[in-house]
Amino acid sequence: MAKYPYLKFYASDFYMDTLTWKESEVGTWIRLLCFWWINGPCLPEDCQKVSKNATKMLQKCDKKLKHYPDGRVSSLRLETHRIERQQLSDINRENGLKGGRPQKRTVSESESETKAKQKRTVSETKPSHSHSYSQINKESGKPLPQTVENRKENFRKQVWDIGIVEKEIEPSDFDDFMKYWTEKSPRGRKMRFEKQQVFDIGLRIDTWMKNKSKWNKSENKDWCETDKVLSEIMKNR
Repeated sequence: MAKYPYLKFYASDFYMDTLTWKESEVGTWIRLLCFWWINGPCLPEDCQKVSKNATKMLQKCDKKLKHYPDGRVSSLRLETHRIERQQLSDINRENGLKGGRPQKRTVSESESETKAKQKRTVSETKPSHSHSYSQINKESGKPLPQTVENRKENFRKQVWDIGIVEKEIEPSDFDDFMKYWTEKSPRGRKMRFEKQQVFDIGLRIDTWMKNKSKWNKSENKDWCETDKVLSEIMKNR
């Protein structure tokens, strides 16, 4: 098995998925990921070499594991990255045998690719709302159709990363934004944000915050008018 010195680590995904875990569980899971990356899939009893809590963690994270016919286990996402890394190495090796990096495409090829992109349908240009750890069919290895709740959770993670982490909006604004854009259609098949042809979360949050300031000003103005009316009534008594 080829050994690679590093593996991909998605900080925001890991943080959200382990937010409710104990520190000991987080540490054990990280050690297991490193162990699998170095040694490849292994039997559950071999995982005990990593930590005494390994068996509990394997049970806790069973949906994240890839089970092999011979009883070995590993992280499903980690093994996906390993395959991608191996494929990239194979491509680089083939290019090396051919004399190095492939020649740059000609102008006509670039123009053809540009025209092909322009012919894409609107559905293809919609933003992808899929996120980490999609449910996988263990037998076929293909992703299962996502439910409305799965898509809502994926959307929530993206809004959290952009709104809370990057733009530092208030949790109350985060909740209001989520309630509005995840409202379901009458049939319950789609949410409000999925009906939009274009949906840039960052721009939508910026617009939401601008509108919020306008709403607050309008509310304050209404209250001031009400206070004036009440004051006039009291004076006339």
